Amino acid sequence: MFLNNINLKHKLKFNLKKKYAKKKGKILVRHKQKGHKSLYRNINFQHNIKSKNLIIGIEYDPYRSNFITKLLTKNKNRYNYNYIPSTNRLDILQNVNNFSNENYKKNNSIFLKNISIGDFICNVQKYPNKPSVFARSAGTFAQVLDVSKVRNDLIKIQLPSKEQYFISKNCKANLGKNSNSFNKYLKKWKAGKSRHIGRRPKVRGVAKNPVDHPHGGGEGKTSPGKPPVTPQGRLTRNVSTRKKKKNNFFIALKRIKKNEKI
Repeated sequence: MFLNNINLKHKLKFNLKKKYAKKKGKILVRHKQKGHKSLYRNINFQHNIKSKNLIIGIEYDPYRSNFITKLLTKNKNRYNYNYIPSTNRLDILQNVNNFSNENYKKNNSIFLKNISIGDFICNVQKYPNKPSVFARSAGTFAQVLDVSKVRNDLIKIQLPSKEQYFISKNCKANLGKNSNSFNKYLKKWKAGKSRHIGRRPKVRGVAKNPVDHPHGGGEGKTSPGKPPVTPQGRLTRNVSTRKKKKNNFFIALKRIKKNEKI
């Protein structure tokens, strides 16, 4: 449709991607490269669009796995265009309401205090009036579990990592799940796809020389003979990387990965 061809040039900018190597050729960050040139879309993650909106397009964004939605908003006698993350509840030429309490099921952005227990949400704020942090990638979602029994201004939600977290009632989120849920099933089919994204090949430590990796060296195919470590010598598998001395009182239940040593 003609509405989908509207170009939001004021929302686009050329983002100069970082070079992951110095001029002398020394690699600073492993397994990363510059990738293909792409325009950065300025997306509104703050849930601050209050008026009625019309969806005029759904686009692909090279900087994220989730699709983005192109909105047309009317403030008094002026029309504005915005980009927001797309969810599975949105479609082209659909009217979107925000923050209305009459029928919250028709809303896109809403306060957590107005959501019933058990609903799925995404693009959740960690602090009020701040950009959304939780459940932003393709197909992810969080779930509202309960209201805190200690403090009535906190709500417990379950994140995609199965971690349970307390968040303020005044935080905002999008109803539903993020779009492009089949993204994890897509195959790249060739090495050039990863290169376009900015991923370089990953070489096993056993295949390197002893000066490059602790697992390197040996005659023929040999096992490391020691616990798996990084090139710097730190343990790398089944080891928690969180600081034990740093406690976060908003975490109700910590995430536990498979075979992780607590």
